[in-house]
Amino acid sequence: MSKEKIINKQKTVNSVSKLVSNKKFPDILGGMVLITVGSILLLNSFDVIPWTIWSYIFFFWPVIFIFIGLDIISGNSLFYKTLTTLIGLGIIVFIICYGLTATDLRVRNYLYDYFPIWKEIYRSIPQKSTLDLNEMFKETPDEFRWDRRGNSWN
Repeated sequence: MSKEKIINKQKTVNSVSKLVSNKKFPDILGGMVLITVGSILLLNSFDVIPWTIWSYIFFFWPVIFIFIGLDIISGNSLFYKTLTTLIGLGIIVFIICYGLTATDLRVRNYLYDYFPIWKEIYRSIPQKSTLDLNEMFKETPDEFRWDRRGNSWN
């Protein structure tokens, strides 16, 4: 073999090893969060699940920090990315099940029947978030209500 071929092979091996060692794995966890939020919004638009689910999901807003921490911990390792993605997926499934249990009787009955431990888990978490839009708009004073007949503010 000539000296040029050996040098070219070494360059190829070195460049491939650099690509493999510097390769960053995609942020699957962030994509899963966006897909989940988009799916919930789409299902809300088609009246498959009620809009009140957001008051129960909003209760878990600090989970965003957990996802950011999991992403930082995972670094560039494929094993840790996979592990943190599975943990994140479990958290997302838990939050969605919690919200659906609170807002949809069919889902609640299904989870209670097939996963008996879910009843204890669900009851151990506060049942309602502090965000209640219905209560917020009930107590509006009359002078701030819209008069439908007169098309003006009272």
